[in-house]
Formats: sequence, structure tokens, C-alpha cells
Amino acid sequence: MTRPAEPSLSVYNGNSKLTSMRINRASTRRIIPHSSRTNGRLLVQLILTSVVVLCMLESLTVGSDTKPNRHAPPSKILVVRTSDASPYLSASTALADRLTKRGHSVETIALADMIKDFRTRADKVDVITAVGTGAASWIRKNMLPTDNLVYCMVAGSGQTALKGPNVTGVTTDIPIASQFSVISQALPKARVIGILFSSKSKKSLKHLADAKAALPKGWGIVSVDVAKHKSRANAMFTLLLKDVDIIWTCPDPAVYNTQTVRYLLLSALKREVPVFGFSAGFVRIGALLGVSVDPSIQGLQAADMTDHLLQTVAGATVVKGAPPATAYSVAVNLIVADRIAVKLPEKFIKSAEIVYRPKSKGDK
Repeated sequence: MTRPAEPSLSVYNGNSKLTSMRINRASTRRIIPHSSRTNGRLLVQLILTSVVVLCMLESLTVGSDTKPNRHAPPSKILVVRTSDASPYLSASTALADRLTKRGHSVETIALADMIKDFRTRADKVDVITAVGTGAASWIRKNMLPTDNLVYCMVAGSGQTALKGPNVTGVTTDIPIASQFSVISQALPKARVIGILFSSKSKKSLKHLADAKAALPKGWGIVSVDVAKHKSRANAMFTLLLKDVDIIWTCPDPAVYNTQTVRYLLLSALKREVPVFGFSAGFVRIGALLGVSVDPSIQGLQAADMTDHLLQTVAGATVVKGAPPATAYSVAVNLIVADRIAVKLPEKFIKSAEIVYRPKSKGDK
């Protein structure tokens, strides 16, 4: 006889993911020992046991009405977005919706519309949440020590200036080790990563250093310094002539802008060199694969952190922990894979959250 599966209890862990806690049947099963005594005595034991169980159930029922709320008490929250750009709107909408559903009073506003009367608005709320590096940086510079700030959609490079006792948030930076792991899953034989950087930019040099530190054992990096070439296009062409398995990109303004991204993708496509993009949009227009941050999920994470902070302010016993890891999605472009004759593992394709496929004959 097949043993029935153990039931699972799904629990939200505050990081936009569900974890499962398995219930141990053995720990909840009551064992009644056999007895050689009379049936009457056994009946008494059963009755006593039932009374104890009923008392326990009654105490649990009474206690359930007095359980503390797992969310913070109703509070006032100000959501400030850097601009009305689509990613910021998506994040701020998700953030406000979740907090509103939890009973909080939420006001959302663009940074430009809030600067003149910031202090007046800040004095009326319990927490200020910032969406985007611009809003977070401005508020951090102008907030009082008694203000509380939670941010999201902030690049890690801008996080340094945001530190403070009442400041916390989630960045858009995806660990480079995780990005390299995605590459190894998609291209199991890849061992050499091509990287463009600029020696004239501290941020660019840090990107290169971080990439070298995260490099898996047995892998190598071929880097080209755009500052030592006549143009970025010339530097990209030089890298494409190197023997690399894939070109890894990151949001580095010293190297990449709209024009250079398109040039890289077109040139790499001609030479059949895979490119790893730092956004879903990058993958959509021609990179083979990449990773992407969903603004809505960033907003949800910021909402959870805001609620957590409010519980602490209200005096609730809350376990403090590190900010949540940045949630990200994997994107893959099968149109590019066909063009450059790269066969991606089916398991990897199925695991990708975003897949760009060739149009079928029936598609318009």
C-alpha cells in the first residue's frame, strides 16, 4: 500500500518566494499503548485522553483571537519615485498597493513635485519610501535623523551614500556570481569571458574587479580598455576578435549607452559571438541571454521592508536580518541562438522566465 504524501504548509518568507515546511506526522500522532487490563479501564484511559485533547484544542481556539497581527499597525507612508518612467511607476504602484491592502495610508508622488514641500510632507508620515537612485539620494541628503527611509530600484553603486541607522532597502544589483552561474547553465563549455571596461572610471574598474573576484574556478577573463582606443566601437571590435566564449556586460555608463549597445549586438551577431545582457530589454534586442530585475517585485520587497520597519517602530518583537536578496529573472533569446548557431540546453530554456522565440508561420 502506497503511503500518502506528507502535507505541506506554504509560508511567505518576505522575499517574494514561497518556502515549504513539512508537517511531521509522527510528531502529531498520539500513541495509545496496548493494555492487558479490563476493557473498562482502557475506556477510562481513552476518556481521560480525550478530555486532555479537548482542553488543548479549546485553549488554542481562545488563543487564536489574541494572536498579534503579523503586520504593522496602520501607518502613514510617503512613496517618492525618481520620475514617471515606466519602471519607477511599476515599482511604486506595486509598493503602494501592497501597503494599502495591509491597512496603511499611502501617498505617491514624483520627486520633482515633492521637493518644495518635502519637510511638510515628511513630518506627517511614519516612513518615506524612495523608488530609484535619484529619489533615494535626494531624500537621504535632506532627511532628519528621526525620519525613516526605505528604498528600492537603486543600483548598488549608489547605495554607499544611503547608509544610516534609519535607512534600508533593496538594490537592483544581481550578484555577479549568480550571473556567471546562468552562463554556465546555458553554455556548459564556456570558460573565457570577454569584458569591456574603462580605466578612467572608478565604477568601471570596480565592475572589472568584482567580475574577477566572482569568476568560477578554471575560468578566465579577456578584458579590453575602451580608454585606450580611439572609440568605444573600436574597443568592441577589438574584443570581438579575441577568443572568448561570451561577452559579459553590466550597466556601466563609461562603456555602454544606447548607441554602443546596438553596435555591440550587431557586430557580435555578425561574428556569431554570444552576448550576456544586463536587462531583459538588452536580450530582446539581440543578446543571447541575460538577467533582469522586475520593478514590481522590487516594489513588493520594499513594501515588506517598510512593514517590517513599522513593526519595529511600534515596539513589536521582530527578528532583524539582512536586506532581502535581489530577485531576478533569466531571459533568453532563441532567435539569436538560431542566428549564431548556439544550441542551448532544453532544461535551461524551460527554467528561463523570459523567452523570446522565433515567430511561427501562423503568427502575424
